[in-house]
Amino acid sequence: MVLQTTTKGTYMDENTELLRKLAFHLKTLREERGWTQETFADHIGMDRSSYAGTECGLHNPKLSTLKKYADGFGMSLSEFFSAF
Repeated sequence: MVLQTTTKGTYMDENTELLRKLAFHLKTLREERGWTQETFADHIGMDRSSYAGTECGLHNPKLSTLKKYADGFGMSLSEFFSAF
């Protein structure tokens, strides 16, 4: 695991980078379809604020939630992950 020290003395690890990549990927997929966060969240049966937290890189979703996202975009999990 690679750790970096920030100016505040806290640590960022690979997990933080993965969450950032996931957030960007979700936003890109959603915007490509012309959906708002609320539209997509409704589509997958999730509260908008919960989805938004993941899309902003604040939440570390469970595998079952990632599957829900992939299904919502009409993708398998492997297709979903292959893009990033």
